[in-house]
Amino acid sequence: MAPGHGQCTSVTALPSSAAQLALTMVSVRPAGPDDVGAMLPVSRLIADSNVASPVFAYVDQSFYDDLRPSLLETLEDDTVSVWIAENATEVLGFVAVRPVPVDEGSMLKPAGTVELIVAATLPKVRGTGIGRILCERALADSAAQGLDVCVIDWRAASLTASVFWPRRGFRPT
Repeated sequence: MAPGHGQCTSVTALPSSAAQLALTMVSVRPAGPDDVGAMLPVSRLIADSNVASPVFAYVDQSFYDDLRPSLLETLEDDTVSVWIAENATEVLGFVAVRPVPVDEGSMLKPAGTVELIVAATLPKVRGTGIGRILCERALADSAAQGLDVCVIDWRAASLTASVFWPRRGFRPT
């Protein structure tokens, strides 16, 4: 990341297969519109985290007001793949990816790559491997579709993101 920039855009090569789910009592599966209610507590975590130290980002109330319809729109979008990790009682985390369309391609997000739109896990399960497994599953699925590079960006001041993503092989561009 260049000094003075608030966003870190990174890339990684996609794996050839997903890791086996080694966590007991947790399943990973594609999400659908019926999952929107269970996903809401997790989907607000990034914004909640970014308003706090050290990021101090402004998040307007309208973001939270629009969260359910926006998440539902994502879940209904055939170009977006959303994967969730859950146990018997709740969604523990999720990840959403989509191929970058030709008309949206840029130097930072070239057409023909996959964009990791969002990923989040509940704080109580961080460090258990759930985030890693979700990302591996989503990226392996993208690789199976013929894509070979994933792009992502995050707020550089987010300590959680700035540790997690480089450990997944993402390197700043």
